[in-house]
Amino acid sequence: MLVEGDLLHLECRTWGYPPAQIKWTWLSHSDDSEVEIVTEGRVTLDDFESVTNASLKIADLSVDDYGTYTCVAQNGVGNMSDSAAILIRVKGMVLRFQNFHCRSVLVT
Repeated sequence: MLVEGDLLHLECRTWGYPPAQIKWTWLSHSDDSEVEIVTEGRVTLDDFESVTNASLKIADLSVDDYGTYTCVAQNGVGNMSDSAAILIRVKGMVLRFQNFHCRSVLVT
């Protein structure tokens, strides 16, 4: 889990011919809206291993940045995507678990 102020760095690694075009989207869990991510402000999209926009960086994370980040790779042959659900903890917040029980399970 990331903490407020951290740097989020995700990479979308693709191989194929023709080379893929990369698009990043973000699904906000607070209002279920999905938006395409572009470079602006705290957000940077960089090339990685000659693939354009393959690296997503968000500096100085806030709790409002939590949600699902998806990389969509598309070329003339098809497309694929992969997603990561990102949780962000408030800085200085202590997590407590109530009614938490630990038990051992042996699988044979």
